[in-house]
Amino acid sequence: MNIKQSILMLFALILLFVFNDSVMAQKTCCARFISSIPVSGADNKSQSDILIGYWEEVLIVDAIASECPTIDIVRMGKLEDLDYVFKSNFSDNKQGGICTLNLQLYDHHHGKVVKEAQAMWKYEETAGSMYRRAAQPIHDMAKQFMPLSKTLSDYERVPESCSVDPEKDPVEPDETIEVKISGIKDCEGRASADFQWILVDAKKGEIVNGDEWSGYKGFQVGGGAVNVKHKAPKGCKKEEEIVFVYNSCWQKPEHPGLTKNRIGDTTFSIEPKVIEAFIEFDHEVGFIKNAPDGVKIRVTENIKGMVPITIHLKDKPPSIKGKGTVASKDYGSRGGCTISGSNKVAVTIAGVVKETKNKETQLLIRYRGKAPPHELRTVCGDKSFSVLNPNMAIGNDGEFVGDFKFLLEDGFRIHIPYGTGRGWNYILNVPCQRGSK
Repeated sequence: MNIKQSILMLFALILLFVFNDSVMAQKTCCARFISSIPVSGADNKSQSDILIGYWEEVLIVDAIASECPTIDIVRMGKLEDLDYVFKSNFSDNKQGGICTLNLQLYDHHHGKVVKEAQAMWKYEETAGSMYRRAAQPIHDMAKQFMPLSKTLSDYERVPESCSVDPEKDPVEPDETIEVKISGIKDCEGRASADFQWILVDAKKGEIVNGDEWSGYKGFQVGGGAVNVKHKAPKGCKKEEEIVFVYNSCWQKPEHPGLTKNRIGDTTFSIEPKVIEAFIEFDHEVGFIKNAPDGVKIRVTENIKGMVPITIHLKDKPPSIKGKGTVASKDYGSRGGCTISGSNKVAVTIAGVVKETKNKETQLLIRYRGKAPPHELRTVCGDKSFSVLNPNMAIGNDGEFVGDFKFLLEDGFRIHIPYGTGRGWNYILNVPCQRGSK
């Protein structure tokens, strides 16, 4: 082999090592606890312990070397605390001269046999001779379960990958859709065992079905496809949603246990089609004007009210429309007399929605107001009379037009100082943004 071939061979070995290492990194390693149930058919506890000892002395060595999953062969405790048990049945056919021991690695949580094997040896009258003959066949039988880590991995097929597909994208706030999780496979691309659990949660919204467990929702793999119901959060912001899927080392039927590794996710958008909002008018402006008869009038005018608007985000371009009325109240003085009055202002609103360079949503609004002429009631001592209001705050023709830029944020305020008082104040009210996740 020349130098060039040696370099190419070394490079190939490095790639193989990196590839194998990356594959192993995807494998979820759990901890498993196994014990042996007393031998059925044994003459007594002593005989049962001897037979168990023969297979355990082989399997304990294998378990110590196990890495994925890690395996501990322990003394018999509470059955519910164990992941698996060894079940066995012994018969000594004295007439036929053959002893038989059947051994099963048994998943008692799901009532399934993981693997089984059999040992046979010649019957001996004396116990010592019989046990000496039993040792090797039982050792050989135990080796059929080795390596235990592979036996369990082949049986469990812990979920390591899956496809996650939302029913639609985008979705609307507070909308419930189905997210399908399918193709649930282990690290070798095999379908995961039906009793395995996956756990699901969402970045923004809520998973509304499945078994509740430690902030996640649990689902058994079953036939390899799971339908998850996802409810988007309330609100009216455009947001990114992510649904996460995790595997679990827990495989008992009662509940799904804790998450281990993320095995899949999907990203989709939450986008409102329509936003219902209000523009609040909260004006207080003061003026000194000449009445038609030449007398100076000092009047403060309050204009208050809420005008509903509808923001159509799916229009091209997104549009804004609104219509409503606000109340106008006047109070002030005319010489030594007091004056007061009231009116209704009809408001129409139109506009478009744009996104700024900073990714902020901006409402470009033009509104028009129309106030019919109305009278100011003037009281001078025990005398009173009416004077036509020249629509001081909104112009002599009773109409006004305004152009404004709002950010789509609940409480966004535009303040314009004018005359005396608090000036012109426009506040955007977006109820759907309050308390959204």
